[in-house]
Amino acid sequence: MFFLVRFNLYAVSNQIGELEEGHYTAHCFSDVLKKWYKFDDQDVSVMDAGDVVTPAAYILFFTAIEGQTSLPPLGATTPHQISFWFD
Repeated sequence: MFFLVRFNLYAVSNQIGELEEGHYTAHCFSDVLKKWYKFDDQDVSVMDAGDVVTPAAYILFFTAIEGQTSLPPLGATTPHQISFWFD
């Protein structure tokens, strides 16, 4: 049995370099402006949706899609199919 669970990616925290000496950036989606932005210290720039997830991705942030009425039960032993996409 498979559960189709859909989420929207809205932010990515990136870690570049070593854990103790690395540099962190963020990619965040503006739901108001419908654009992705890259935050790198004091620099903020618009970015293409295809460039959001990179090998430097450290933490990905998702929100459930409205209208979704069920999630897989906790501790389910069957595989889960998860669908992700960009607006």
